[in-house]
Amino acid sequence: MIPQNVIESIISATDIVDVISDYVKLRKAGVNYKGVCPFHGDKDASLVVSPAKNIWKCFGCGKAGNVIGFVMEHEALSFFEAAKLIASKYNITVPERELTDEEKVKAKEREALQICLSFSGESFISQLKEKAPAEYLRTRHIDPEILSMYGAGYAPAGYSWLANEARLKGYDLSILEKAGLVSIKENGKVYDRFVDRIVFPFYSLSGQVIGFTGRALGTDPQCKYLNSPETSLFHKGKTLFGIYQARPEISKADKCYLVEGQFDVLSFVQYSLSNTVCGSGTALTLDQVRMIKKFTRNVTAIYDGDAAGMKASVRNMDILLAEGMNVRAVLLPDGEDPDSFAHKMGKDKLTKYIKKNETDFISFIYKAFEGEMDDPIRKTEVLRVIAQSISVVPNKLQRQAFITSLAEKFKADGELITSLVGELQAMGKKEAPKQSEDVGFTGLEDAAKLIGTDGKQITITWSIERFTESWGERPTVLVTGIPGVPEIQELRRVSSVIRCRDRFTIDKDTVQEPVELTFIRSLTCTGFTVSMSRYIKSTEMYVDDEGKDRRKTVETEKEIGFNEYYVGLYSAFKDAPENQKKIALERCAELISYADATTRAFQATDYARLLGVTKTALEHVLKPYLDIRKSAARFNSDALQVDGASLMFDPSKLPDYVEDDPEINRLWKAYQFFPYVDRGGRKVAYIFANGKKSFMRVGNFYIEPLLHVYDKESQANKRIVQLTQANYPYPVFMEWISAEMITLQTFRKRLWEEGDINFSNGNQNHLDLIMDSWAGKFKKCYELRMFGWYDEGFFAFSNAIVHEIDGKQQLQYVSDLGLVEHNKQYYYIPAFSKIYASERRDSDRYFLDRFIKYREPKKKIDFKRWSTLMNEVYTLNNNGKWAILYSIMSAFRSDIYNVRRTFTALFFIGPTGSGKSQVGYSIRSLSMPPDTPTFNLNSGTPAALFSWLERYRNIPIMLEEYNDRDINPVIFQALKSAVYDGEGKQKRKDAVSKEIDSSQVNAALVIMGQESPQQDDNSLANRCIICDVPKRDDRTEQEEEIFNELKAYEESGLHSVLLEILACRQSLLDNYVKVYGEVFKELKDNVRVLVTNTDGLSRILETVSMFLAVCKIVEEHTVLQLPFTYEEFFRIAVEKVAKQVESISTSNRMYNFFSNINYLIDTGSIMPGRDYKIEVPVKLTLKTKGKDTEIRVLDPADTRVLYLYD
Repeated sequence: MIPQNVIESIISATDIVDVISDYVKLRKAGVNYKGVCPFHGDKDASLVVSPAKNIWKCFGCGKAGNVIGFVMEHEALSFFEAAKLIASKYNITVPERELTDEEKVKAKEREALQICLSFSGESFISQLKEKAPAEYLRTRHIDPEILSMYGAGYAPAGYSWLANEARLKGYDLSILEKAGLVSIKENGKVYDRFVDRIVFPFYSLSGQVIGFTGRALGTDPQCKYLNSPETSLFHKGKTLFGIYQARPEISKADKCYLVEGQFDVLSFVQYSLSNTVCGSGTALTLDQVRMIKKFTRNVTAIYDGDAAGMKASVRNMDILLAEGMNVRAVLLPDGEDPDSFAHKMGKDKLTKYIKKNETDFISFIYKAFEGEMDDPIRKTEVLRVIAQSISVVPNKLQRQAFITSLAEKFKADGELITSLVGELQAMGKKEAPKQSEDVGFTGLEDAAKLIGTDGKQITITWSIERFTESWGERPTVLVTGIPGVPEIQELRRVSSVIRCRDRFTIDKDTVQEPVELTFIRSLTCTGFTVSMSRYIKSTEMYVDDEGKDRRKTVETEKEIGFNEYYVGLYSAFKDAPENQKKIALERCAELISYADATTRAFQATDYARLLGVTKTALEHVLKPYLDIRKSAARFNSDALQVDGASLMFDPSKLPDYVEDDPEINRLWKAYQFFPYVDRGGRKVAYIFANGKKSFMRVGNFYIEPLLHVYDKESQANKRIVQLTQANYPYPVFMEWISAEMITLQTFRKRLWEEGDINFSNGNQNHLDLIMDSWAGKFKKCYELRMFGWYDEGFFAFSNAIVHEIDGKQQLQYVSDLGLVEHNKQYYYIPAFSKIYASERRDSDRYFLDRFIKYREPKKKIDFKRWSTLMNEVYTLNNNGKWAILYSIMSAFRSDIYNVRRTFTALFFIGPTGSGKSQVGYSIRSLSMPPDTPTFNLNSGTPAALFSWLERYRNIPIMLEEYNDRDINPVIFQALKSAVYDGEGKQKRKDAVSKEIDSSQVNAALVIMGQESPQQDDNSLANRCIICDVPKRDDRTEQEEEIFNELKAYEESGLHSVLLEILACRQSLLDNYVKVYGEVFKELKDNVRVLVTNTDGLSRILETVSMFLAVCKIVEEHTVLQLPFTYEEFFRIAVEKVAKQVESISTSNRMYNFFSNINYLIDTGSIMPGRDYKIEVPVKLTLKTKGKDTEIRVLDPADTRVLYLYD
C-alpha cells in the first residue's frame, strides 16, 4: 500500500487540469474546465474538472474522482501504477509495494513483452541505413528527422534475422512470439513476421511501443502492408498510427487530419501538418474515433482520389458522424494520394489547397460523383448514400441543417429528404454502435442538500451547459432522456416544486411538441408545482463611447406558471388552419382539466382569449376531459402560482365565481359556505354566511380531503388532507389522527402545531359543516406497515407492489399520494408520497423505507447470470452456494416457516477485512441496494431489533458485529427465537388491558461476527448455518473482475432477479412438504455414519434439510437454473452437518474447561503468579517433535494467553 501522506502529497502537488489535459482537450467554463468524456460516447462535453475542489466528474456517465482515479480509468492501471505515473511527472518518490504473485506474473510478462518490442524496434532502426531500405526511402523523399521521430526501421530479408539477433543477445523467443514478432513452428524452426519491410512502431498514448506495421519493399500488392497480430498489448482497432506524436498538435489546432497510410502521415508532417494520423489498414473503428475525440471533435478526411479512396472515405463517414464529430473532407485530384500530393505541392501550397478545398461531407460526396449526376438512377443512389450518413448524426439541429443542404444540392423537396432520413433512422441501417446513456436525473442529492428544509424549488434542465454552470451553487438537476416512474418518485422525494428555464417551441408545421415539454406537462398533471421562464425581448436606449444615443435589444426573464406558459405556446396557433388549431385547443384543454374547478373558472376567460375562442367554446372542449378526470377519481391537486394579492369582494354580495363554479355553488347551497379565493385562483379560507346579507371569513386556510387511512386502533386511524394558506406559496399536506378533527379544541391545537394556521372566527358548528362537506371525499385505504410478502397475494416495495393480474406477474407503482390498488382494495405506502416530500433527514420517519424501493435495473441481468457470479465470487467454502439458496429461501420464509414452524439463518464468521459483510450485501441486494444501513448488534437496542424483524417480511436483513462477550442478553435470546422458531416479543397491550400483544418475526437473518456463537451451550450455533469466510489478500485480477461485475449489478439493482424467484412461489408451495421429508431422511441416513457426537445434531439436520429441499425443488420444478446440481450440493450439505456438529462438540469441551478454571479461581484453589498467569506475548515459542521448536506470531497481536504451571 502507498502511505496516505504520499497519496495526499501527489494529489495536492498535481495540477489536475494539466494532467487531464494530456488525455482530453479542456476549455474554461466559469471557474471550471470542460471537455468530452473519454469513458463513454459523450456528445455534450459532459466532463467537468474543478481545480478548486481538485476533482473531476462526468455528468453523462456519472464517473468521478480525483486525478489518480482519472488516470486509473483512462490507462486501465492499478491505483499503485496510476499514482506512480503521476508522481514521476512531479518528481515525487512513491515507495514500492510488494506485489501479489498474480500481479508479479502479469507485470513480469508485460515488462518482458515491452523489452522485446523495444529491442526489436532498436534492431530495425539499426538496419535502416542498409542499401535496400536507403534506396527505397530516397524515392519517398522523407526527411531523416521525420523518420526518426516516428521510429522508422528496416526488417532485413533473411527469414530469421530478428530471431537470430534475439537468440544471440539472450532474449526468450517464446516472448517474441507472444509479442507477434516471430512464429515458432512445430518442428522448432523460427521465422520472423516482418521480412524485407520498412517497419514503423505503433505507440501507446504514454509512448510505449506496442506493435509494428511493415511496408514491403517488393511490388506484390497482396502483402503491401503487414501489421502485428493481436496481442495483450496491441489491438489494431484500438490504436492509430501517429497519435502519440500528433496528440499535442491536434489539441493545439483543435483539428485532426485523417489519411490512409503511414507514408501519407509522414509526408503531411514533413510539410507542417503535424496533426495527422491514420488507421491501421482497416475501416475506422469506434475506439479509434473516440481516441481522436479525446483531443478534438473536428476531423478532416483526406484520401486517395481513386475509387478505393472514395469508398474508404464514405465508409468512415458514418462512424465519425454518429459520434458527434464535425466531419469535413478533401477530394484530391485524380491519380494523387496524400503522400504524392504533399511532395508535389510543398508546405505553403498544401496548406492553402486543403483550406480552399475542405468541404462538408455532403459537398465532398456530391463532388466526387458529380460526373455521374446526369443518370437519374445513379443520382438517386448517391442521394440515398448521403441521406444514410445524415441519419446517424445525433444532433437534431445539425441533422436538419444537413437535410437542407442536401435538398439544395440535389434540388430536391426538403420534406421528401426529411422523410427519407427519418425512414433510414428508424431502420438503423447506417447507425454506428453507440454507448447507451442512463435515463434519469443527475445531481438530485446535491440539489436536496442545497435547498435545505425551507426553500423547496429546484430547477430541472436538459442542458449540460446550464447544469454545469450551476453545479454546486444552486439546486439544479440535469435530466437525461425522459425519466420513468421510479425516477419521478425520487424527484418528488426531494421536491415537488419545479422550475424549468429551458426554451421550447412547437413545430408550426406538424404541431409536434418536444418530448421534454410533454414530460414537464406530465409532472404538472401528477401534482408537481411547475413554473417556467418566459423570455421577453425589448429595446433599450444607451449612450455609446462617442456620446451618441444607441438602441440595443435586451432580454428579460419572467417566472410564470406552467399552465400559462403552455397555453401561451399554443396561442401561436389561434389563427392556424382548423386542424392545427383543433390539436392545440385539445392539448391545452386536457392540461387545464387537471386544475381545480376554482382555477378553471377564474382563468377561463384569459385562456379562451389566448387560444382565440370564446369562453363557451373552451368549456365545451373541456367537458370530456373533465368527465375523464371525474370518472378516474384522480386524487391530485394543483398548487397555483401566488401573485401576492388576495381576491377582494363586497362582503354584502356573493362573488361571481360562486355562481359560475358548479362545485362551489353546490357547497354554498348545501353547507352555507364557500372558499375564499385569491388572485391566483387558490382557495385560502372559508367564507360563511353571517346573517342574510353578509359574510364572514373563518380561518386562514382551506382544506381539501385526500385519504382515510383506516385502522381499528384509534391512534393509527388517520386522515390525510391538503391545506392551502395565503402566506404559504405551496400546498401543505397534513396527517391527522381522525379523532383530532372532530372537536374544535383538538382541531385548533393540531393546526397551530403545524404553523401559523388558525381557525379564527370559527366555532363547532362551522367545523361540523365543513366536516359534513367532506363526506365521501376521503379515499379509504390501508397503510402497509411492512415490506415484502403479504398473504393477500402481493409483494410490497416502498414505491410499488408486484402482484398477479390474469395469471401474469405485474409491477404497479404507487400514485403521487402513495396509493396502490390490489383486488379493488386501496393500500397506502407513504415513503414516496408527495405528502412527505422534503422532510428533514433527522425527522424523516420513512428514511429507511426508501431503501427498499423497486429499482428498474440499469444493467440487465437474470437469475442464471446472478447465481453464476455468486457461485464464482464466493467460491471459498462453498459460501456462494449457501448464499444463493438462502436468497431463494428468504423470499419464501413465511411459506417455509408455516410448514414446521421453524426457519434458520446464515451466520458468516471471519476476521476483520475477510469480506463476510460482502456476502451479506450480495444476499440482501436482491431486495435492497448495498448502501442500505445494517443493524449493529452491539449498539442497537432490543426494541429496534424487534422493529426490524417485524417490518421486513420474506426479506433478508443484515445483523453485524456479533460478539459472544458483549451482546445484550435480551438480543441474544431474541436471536435464538428469531432464527429458528420465529417467536417475537410478547407484552401486555397496555396498563389496564389483559390482552397480550406479540410482535412478529418476519425477516430472514444474515448474521456476521468474528467468531462462532457459543453462548448457552451453542444454542444459537445449532440453529444457524455457520459459514467460515477466511481473509484473502491474493485475489487474482480475474477474481477481482468477477467480483466487481457482481457489485456493479448490485449497485444497478437486482429486483429483476427477485421477481424471477417470486414467480416460483406456487412450485415451492406445491412440493415443499413432500420434498423436505425425502431429503431429511436421505441426509440423516448419510450423516449417521460420519458423526459420533450428537450435540445439536437434530436441529442442524432440520436446518440443512431446508436448503436441500429448496435446492431440489428449484432444480426439478422451476425454470430457475442453479450453477450446481442437487447431487453436488447434497455432498456439501453432508460435510457441513458433520463439520458443524464437530465444531459445537469442540466448543462445548472448551467451555467446560474454562468453566472449571473459573471455579478454581473463584474458590481460591489456584492463585495468579503461583499457578497461572495471563499475558499478551505477541508471539509464542512452541515445542514440536523432540527438541524442535516453532515460533508462532499471534493474530491479532493483542491476543491474551493463559499459562498454567505444573
